[in-house]
Amino acid sequence: LVGGLVLGVFGFALPRVVVSGQASSRSEAIVAGLPTLMDTLGISLSAGAGITDAIRDSGETLRKGYPDLAAEMRLVAKQADLRSLDHALDQMRYRLPLPEVANLAFLLSQGDRLGTDVAPGLIDLSDSYR
Repeated sequence: LVGGLVLGVFGFALPRVVVSGQASSRSEAIVAGLPTLMDTLGISLSAGAGITDAIRDSGETLRKGYPDLAAEMRLVAKQADLRSLDHALDQMRYRLPLPEVANLAFLLSQGDRLGTDVAPGLIDLSDSYR
């Protein structure tokens, strides 16, 4: 009876521990790739691309080095095509509750909403995260 109880508790707790560990390692991988993403976005925006196109191109560029971040950027680009960039960035903020991601999403949404050049801000933010 005691052995069954211990196995039951272990079986209940093990999936939570495994998923929590995977989530934290994915978050660390995404945070590690953010400075590179911001530099790539800044270069694309400086070359004259739109924000959604820059997100899509940056996601493809980061595919080999940071696959989790690249997948997020592809998802943001698809959601922006379906609805709006502001909605896609809000969804990214909810999926990835990290302060670094929230800052990036805020900067990009303000640039899209106000039509300002966010490339210098992205490069400064990238330097501060490094």
